[in-house]
Amino acid sequence: MIRLVEEKDFLQLAHMRWEHKKEDDATYGEDNITGIDGYEFIDEYVNFLKTESVYKIFIMEKNEQIIAAMFVTMIRKVPKPNKKESYGIFPKGKYGF
Repeated sequence: MIRLVEEKDFLQLAHMRWEHKKEDDATYGEDNITGIDGYEFIDEYVNFLKTESVYKIFIMEKNEQIIAAMFVTMIRKVPKPNKKESYGIFPKGKYGF
């Protein structure tokens, strides 16, 4: 099932983000988490999700577990005479899709 994120999902998303970066380090030789406290990052990430309103976050879940997430920025387009309001969407981050 695909749905918009709810606050109850934030902790799970933070853990997914941490694991994703950890896997990138191991798989691609990146340096995302060296010297970073995982608990501090997770707290910061959850706080970010609580306070940042620019994104629409869609999640896909299976058996109440989030298996994918996509962050989308909604940008209001320049008004046109024949349209009151329209938006463009720009994917900003995804994992699991």
